[in-house]
Amino acid sequence: MPQFNFFDSYLKHNVTIDTDTLPEDYRYKIYACGPTIYSYQHLGNMFAAFIPTTIRDLLLLAGVDAELAINITDVGHLTGDNEGNADSGEDRMQKSAIAENKSPKEIAEFYLAHYRKSLELLNITLPISPFNPLASSFITEQLILALTLLTEDKAYMLEDGIYFDSEKNSEALERVNNLAGMPKTNGDNSFQKREIANTTKNPSDFAIWKFVTPDTLQKWRIDDYTSAGNTQFNDQVLLLLLDLQYIITGSEYVRLQTTWGCPGWHSECVAMIAKILGRKYSKKRNQFSFGDFKGKTLIDLHMGGIEHLPLHHRNEILQSEGLGFHLSKNWMHWQHVLTDGKKISKSLKNTVLVTGAESETGFKSLEEMEINPLSYRMLMFEHSYQSSWNFTIDKITQASSRLLTLRKQVGAMKGFVSKNRIYQCKNQNPETQSKYLELILQKGLNNWNLPQLLEEYQNQITICYNSMPEGESFDNFDLNLFHVLMTIDTELLKLDLFKEPSEDAITLAKNRQKAKENKDYKLADEIRNQASEQGYQIDDYKWGFSIWQG
Repeated sequence: MPQFNFFDSYLKHNVTIDTDTLPEDYRYKIYACGPTIYSYQHLGNMFAAFIPTTIRDLLLLAGVDAELAINITDVGHLTGDNEGNADSGEDRMQKSAIAENKSPKEIAEFYLAHYRKSLELLNITLPISPFNPLASSFITEQLILALTLLTEDKAYMLEDGIYFDSEKNSEALERVNNLAGMPKTNGDNSFQKREIANTTKNPSDFAIWKFVTPDTLQKWRIDDYTSAGNTQFNDQVLLLLLDLQYIITGSEYVRLQTTWGCPGWHSECVAMIAKILGRKYSKKRNQFSFGDFKGKTLIDLHMGGIEHLPLHHRNEILQSEGLGFHLSKNWMHWQHVLTDGKKISKSLKNTVLVTGAESETGFKSLEEMEINPLSYRMLMFEHSYQSSWNFTIDKITQASSRLLTLRKQVGAMKGFVSKNRIYQCKNQNPETQSKYLELILQKGLNNWNLPQLLEEYQNQITICYNSMPEGESFDNFDLNLFHVLMTIDTELLKLDLFKEPSEDAITLAKNRQKAKENKDYKLADEIRNQASEQGYQIDDYKWGFSIWQG
């Protein structure tokens, strides 16, 4: 297996992973923060799904047993996050639900369906269940997290919720703040947009469970997890609550049990990583406890957008350290996609979607602009995760042109190979194919440099295309390289370069060839136009013809 490296955002240097030093059955675990599905997901959100899924596909193709989880947030993400205070404001899902006169569940289902449709058009494959979890499906684990920290005196209760206590976790806070890539912050121990009498709150503290009013649309109550016969009953919650009766007494203990609440946004990923990717450490399959993870490191690589670096991921690290385990060995963050040089924002009215009519969504889409979504996939491959980049119509038009060039070249090679029936010829050599594969993949394994990988792939396409003779002899055609190029597109690039034409298109191409042989050139031109109307191009060569999707 190969080496690969990437830039760790907190260590601020490249980290090299030598897979030969890992145990034989080692599984490289990756987690990426997914979207909050309170609205339509734009092109920037597509890049945030493209990066982790493509890295997973790259590692798998390189022979690394990689496992990826990407969450979906559908509760707990407050609007205050836009101002750097994720503990304040309104729940985004509730805000959308009220505005659209729907339930939060209906909001989640609608926008998740649109998100998945957009990804499908981009050939982006999310992990399957349980590795693509909804935050609302892990309320019990998030509640256990808050109560565990409260029981261990590493959190405290205020009028509006349970808060992580950075003072009681001072060693973890110092380690996190001393990370080379951690932005330095100033604080004065005052509340941030909160007024509660006779209390003090360190600026480093944050909510891990928020108390809400009874009219809140998404809410849970500890009482429901401790009442025998209730469908939500959980014995671990009950045990923690029994421990807390010696720490929190009187009316405060009753308030903790009976007040409606919802999880803090910074807790969901910690809970889901522990439950899903840390499952091998769980001592009892049917009883979840953070005590099982003490002293462990749960995953290899945690990914997310650059906006998560100073606060969200910092708070994830603090919680896991407070609970006695390390969440991830390494961290990486991708930069943003811009539109015409500006951050994609609804208020700036520069949001672009993959699919959907503007009359229904309020936003322009690639679909309505008659732009092939795979041209955007091509464009994403052409940009590094370490630099913000600009989406423009000119750029995607140029990417579309490059994609068509690749399809034309591949279409010709496919036609040549099919004409000469050389898919399984004696010249195939697994060792040679392995060298070609390594040559191309190694570009991407060097700091996830997808632009260089794509450039090398394009170079090899041209080399293979040029090895195709003008006549019918195939002695010099590099079939080994052809098969490697097909494998890389099918399993990694996913630009549909080698996708088979429709049966109707193939029939048209064959009929056109017969018309040419009969010297009925008028009919041949008519058939070519019919194929073009179906989105296919037919090219002529000395050895025959090719058909490809244009």
